[in-house]
Amino acid sequence: MIVPIIKRCYQKNIDKATEELLADCLKNITESPEVNLAVEHYRELKHRMAEAETAEAREKLVEEIAATPEFQSWLRGELAKDSRRSKKRIPEDRDKRVSLYIASLKSGLPAVIPTAVFTESKDRWGRTGLWRVQSNGYLTGLAVLDLDHVKDAGAKVDEWLQRKDFGELGILWIFITASGEGVKVVFKAREEWGNLIDNAYQMAEMLGVLDYADGACKNSDHCHFVPRSSDIRYIDWEGLFGYENPAYEQRYGAAYREGNSEPTQLRWQDLERQRKAAREKGAAPQETSTDYGAGL
Repeated sequence: MIVPIIKRCYQKNIDKATEELLADCLKNITESPEVNLAVEHYRELKHRMAEAETAEAREKLVEEIAATPEFQSWLRGELAKDSRRSKKRIPEDRDKRVSLYIASLKSGLPAVIPTAVFTESKDRWGRTGLWRVQSNGYLTGLAVLDLDHVKDAGAKVDEWLQRKDFGELGILWIFITASGEGVKVVFKAREEWGNLIDNAYQMAEMLGVLDYADGACKNSDHCHFVPRSSDIRYIDWEGLFGYENPAYEQRYGAAYREGNSEPTQLRWQDLERQRKAAREKGAAPQETSTDYGAGL
């Protein structure tokens, strides 16, 4: 689905600079009818499953999804793969199968990695390529804030865009995620704030959404699924594809290639300990905070 879009972009604009080509590619992908339908289909099924309030309602919905040609085709393909796997992936339970199918709809969407570029390496089959491997990644100087389950995500973004200091935040791209329940913010990382996850937490605090910040995407090779064009709430095309900060790579890049992506700042280390303790107690952290003030 993605290849024809990229091919058309490059053949049509072969005399353009790389940054312009990349911008054209992203525009084509976000505006692609196939991508838009894929996002809508995933979002609809995810929401319907979440809104099934009773066991009977969920069972009926699972039965409906399991009967669709799309699910049946996916299941046949996965069972065929399972026959060649040493460890089976597809469960027997139909509910779990449908949940796995819905997750596959998301993982099948096109994705981007704003935070790093990669050198050639070999995959487990010995094929050489620019694989998404953190040990071969070099930081671009961009960071990503990933927000989950944001209440009134669109309204929250509108508030940010009205801030008088918005232009000083270094934000280059804001979009609603494929689920419709999250927000991604791509911005210029600041060396004094720390590494990528330090920057994400600091930006979340500045935007007033620290409680929604996801710390699970701290690795430099974490990919982010491309949204529909209608879900893009702000984008600086030139800045997004033309920005690079070699000083940031020089300061933090080696640590990522060695596998170190944990927070470097004490206040964010403490925040993650608080959240881990809350998860172990079986409760979501409420009004997470630290005692180190808002600035660094």
